[in-house]
Amino acid sequence: MDRVQHLLARRLRCFAWSSAMSIRINYNPMSVLTHRNLASTDRAMGGILDRLSSGERLRRSADDPASMVLANAVRYHRSGVDRAQSNAEEAVTMLQTAEGGMDQVTQVLQRMRTLAIAAASTATMDPQQLIALQGDLDNAAASITTIANGTTFGGIPLLNGALHDSTLSDDAKEVYESLSFDWTRLPGGVKSGAPITIDPASTPLTRPSITDSYGPGTPATSTAVTAGGVVTITGPKGSAALSLAPGTTIAGLVSAINAGASSTGVIAGYDEVTGDITIESTAYGNSTLTVDLTQTDGIDGAVSVVPVASLVVGYTDRQGNPQSIILTQDPNSPDGRTFTNTTGDQSGFDGVSTVYDQQYGAGAISLVVKDTSAGGIGATIDPASLSLGGTTTSTTAVQTGSLSSQRVTVEVPDMRAGALGTTAGIQVVLSATPPDPSRIYASVQDLVTNQALVNGDANTALRIIDAALEEVARARGAVGTLQSNTVERVMDALRVSSVNLREFESTLRDVDMAAESAEYARVQVMLQAATAMLAQANQVPQTVLQLLK
Repeated sequence: MDRVQHLLARRLRCFAWSSAMSIRINYNPMSVLTHRNLASTDRAMGGILDRLSSGERLRRSADDPASMVLANAVRYHRSGVDRAQSNAEEAVTMLQTAEGGMDQVTQVLQRMRTLAIAAASTATMDPQQLIALQGDLDNAAASITTIANGTTFGGIPLLNGALHDSTLSDDAKEVYESLSFDWTRLPGGVKSGAPITIDPASTPLTRPSITDSYGPGTPATSTAVTAGGVVTITGPKGSAALSLAPGTTIAGLVSAINAGASSTGVIAGYDEVTGDITIESTAYGNSTLTVDLTQTDGIDGAVSVVPVASLVVGYTDRQGNPQSIILTQDPNSPDGRTFTNTTGDQSGFDGVSTVYDQQYGAGAISLVVKDTSAGGIGATIDPASLSLGGTTTSTTAVQTGSLSSQRVTVEVPDMRAGALGTTAGIQVVLSATPPDPSRIYASVQDLVTNQALVNGDANTALRIIDAALEEVARARGAVGTLQSNTVERVMDALRVSSVNLREFESTLRDVDMAAESAEYARVQVMLQAATAMLAQANQVPQTVLQLLK
């Protein structure tokens, strides 16, 4: 009985195993499953070998899309930084070249200064010595221009004004020749040494005024208006009628006029030495001052002063062409001293070295002239400048970064003889008779043109040369500051930035060789195991042959 039960149980176990596992020759599930694992392991091994052989973690966008986008952006930025660093290094070389040329110009100017000092000693100089000194000075001035034109960097002229960031506005220029008339200033686009005339030269801008004399030495406290009357004053702010009682003194008349200055815009003064009483407008030229007098002694009739309506400024541009600007008096100016360019059209104003045709808006050019009234009352008006309101006409810059806004402007002024010494002045003529053109000095070149040492203008030459030396020194200082404080600092910052960007990009893009080697060992074992198991799985269908025997 026991034997029968044992055989029965054994057959049931075999039946259960046969029903749980079927054997087919067209489909081997164990081989397919093993092959899938082997393919996955093989793909992982391919990626590991690619990363280990290239050293890069990001070989395709599919490896890490977000990191790939960021790594590419960092690479683009870093390449720009590297190029900007090269630009900065080239800029340093260029500035050093320019500074070397300016050093040579300084040495020549120092030689010229020595010549001017020698010529200034008139007690020991005869005409032949002055001619010799002038010849030496002429050669020195020519060498300055030669140095300026010959100082280049890769074909780019450095000292002829091409690197000057010129705008249509410039600092004021002063004059050294003494004038009895007021003077004004013009931008540096005017040809050096060219006289500037203003028409009508015989009618300078003045405060409307009326002057009458009561005789020298007449005391203001004792002189009286013998007959009473009315003085009607019409000024820029309004009119006022002053009733004068018999016996009113001149001091009383002056006091009465000044008391109403706020309502009339008129003030008065009396000179005790000359005996002149002056009634003057507080505005300049854009209003008519009238004084109507009735039954008063010493001042007769009605007097009217008409304002100046327009001025014509003539000058010569740097190409030698005559130019002019028509300025019309501005009726809206509170003091009447402002003239503006109402046409808005200015042809051929020289910005750097080439004549440009510019179109300005109305009022872009303005002139403010000093009061030239004889015996004027009140504070002296300081001279102002003729200026152009415009935009930059030329810009030279160094790209110091990968962004468009990361630029450093490079400015090296004109170092030629015709441009040096311009801070010593440009002669402006406000009189009907211009000064002698041979005595006008606006630059170092004028010392040659006008033969300054021969003509006894050694002191003027010395002042021009000193101004030129100061200009060159300022330019050298500006170039040195630009190099040391800007370009070199930017270059150092770019080097640090490049290092940091490279490190950041390496973090994103490069593979950790140690970690990847460990992963390689693990996947290699899995690949070998999967290969061995696939061989075993492929042998399973062969068991069917045992059933067919």
